[in-house]
Amino acid sequence: MAIVVGVGSVLVLCRAPRHLTAGQARSWLGEQLCAVEAMPGVGDAALVELEAPSRRFPRHWAWLVRVGLADGQRPGALLESRPWTTWVGDLRLLGMDPAIVVPAGEVALP
Repeated sequence: MAIVVGVGSVLVLCRAPRHLTAGQARSWLGEQLCAVEAMPGVGDAALVELEAPSRRFPRHWAWLVRVGLADGQRPGALLESRPWTTWVGDLRLLGMDPAIVVPAGEVALP
């Protein structure tokens, strides 16, 4: 599966939940992703399980959620919506320490 990250995306990195197995976390996040896709302003969403890059560099994040915004939608409208803040609150309650980022665009390299 190709994950395309663009300006019209919101990315959420999160850790494995404290009290769920990997299978339970995958199932719960999958269910939650369906609810995220139904939020106003969301075009699509994808869930990616992350792995450690090597033995030298342990895995810091367990999951990446990419939320594609519907055409013309601003990230701020989604991030301030009640369904979104409730979902992020649930991630925090599970100890998943969500980090939310919004890509601003590519930077041309010299």
